[in-house]
Amino acid sequence: MRTRRRRVRDPWGNWCDAKDLEGQTFEHLSAEELARRREEEKCKPIKSSKVQRPTKSSFDPFQLIPCNFFSEEKQEPFQVKVASEALLIMDLHAHVSMAEVIGLLGGRYSEVDKIVEVCAAEPCNSLSTGLQCEMDPVSQTQASETLAVRGYSVIGWYHSHPAFDPNPSLRDIDTQAKYQITCLVISDEISPDGSYRLPYKFEVQQMLEEPQWGLVFEKTRWIIEKYRLSRSSVPMDKIFRRDSDLTCLQKLLECLRKTLSKVTNRFIAEEFLTQIENLFLSSYKSKQGNGVAEENCAVGSKELLL
Repeated sequence: MRTRRRRVRDPWGNWCDAKDLEGQTFEHLSAEELARRREEEKCKPIKSSKVQRPTKSSFDPFQLIPCNFFSEEKQEPFQVKVASEALLIMDLHAHVSMAEVIGLLGGRYSEVDKIVEVCAAEPCNSLSTGLQCEMDPVSQTQASETLAVRGYSVIGWYHSHPAFDPNPSLRDIDTQAKYQITCLVISDEISPDGSYRLPYKFEVQQMLEEPQWGLVFEKTRWIIEKYRLSRSSVPMDKIFRRDSDLTCLQKLLECLRKTLSKVTNRFIAEEFLTQIENLFLSSYKSKQGNGVAEENCAVGSKELLL
């Protein structure tokens, strides 16, 4: 016959196996003490559960995050000024490729005046997969040396979003947080769900000095030579968007004209633009077929990360 297990009552009056109580210590309370203890437990504040981070399966590193704006409560820690030369070169670089392009920014920072000056943009070769863009290490070193020769420090980097808004992705934010020394764009504030730092957008001021024309032409030739036969090159002679009459080249020239309007007179600006146009017409031959350029492919929106 099978031995029956001995059943006993636990301190709360419930029947249980005697072995279940072995090694346990119980506090013996009177009925009044037990009631008081229960009331105390009810009054204890409930601990808020920690915000759950997105699971790996739901995490999208390419999700774009709109930038916050500074306010009186949270003011810009610095002023950011960008030279027209840097703006022209970034525009030229961003408009010729349907894949992301990337480059370094050179300039200086004044601790006393709290001003960052972006004086130069140095295009780099990229290792692009279509979804993301990495800077070629050799090209990065060469660009750093070029900026150093001109007396500039590397103070940031830029890359384009050919088909998306120029807002940082989660991956951009993570990369920026790893490499930045002083917070310019990525704050220490965390998003409500705790998954990323909050990006902030600066009011960028354009510096009013004329660009070094010869240097801009030199970078233009480099850009044309690199991208003219690339599989990702923009067909500059095609309409850049279906609702526009501008070709991709004319769209680029309009962007350059807007930058030049603030730093030089109209006659000098038009002479410069004519020479840029002639460079593209004589040297830039893309492999793209006839028709309309891919929707928004040549918008060339830029993102500066300092």
